Amino acid sequence: MVKILIGCTGSVATIKLPVLIETISKGKGTFSSEIDVRICLTEHSKHFLQDTDLNDVCIYSDSDEWAAWSNRGDPVLHIELAKWADILLIAPLDANTLAKIANISTLKSWGYYEIPVIEKQLICGDVGPGAMAEVETIVDFLKSVMKEKNIE
Repeated sequence: MVKILIGCTGSVATIKLPVLIETISKGKGTFSSEIDVRICLTEHSKHFLQDTDLNDVCIYSDSDEWAAWSNRGDPVLHIELAKWADILLIAPLDANTLAKIANISTLKSWGYYEIPVIEKQLICGDVGPGAMAEVETIVDFLKSVMKEKNIE
């Protein structure tokens, strides 16, 4: 079974989401495997849907992220969904979200720096990438940039 997570952003094209889900779920396309679809809706994307448009599919929204977690060690929804999904499809992808995705590349091309996340045990108990770099790493990086830029 192929597990597809569809992220839906706030675009008028969201009105096509029920047809997209039905086509994928019912295998009207050329899929050779069974498909399990789940949906993540932004608050803005909900504006374009009727309550009955997505009855047969598991739907998550922004508020579910916060409702699902209360204590250290609890599952974190976005991490659980990332582990669950074989494929992430963002449809529709509004200009605002596209800009957010592209922004880090733009900043790097302008000479800004990124201190990447590190792999370690996260607050949900999983081990993997996603934690902020250690303070010492950040300070050392800051010092090296200051030296490189002659800002000592």
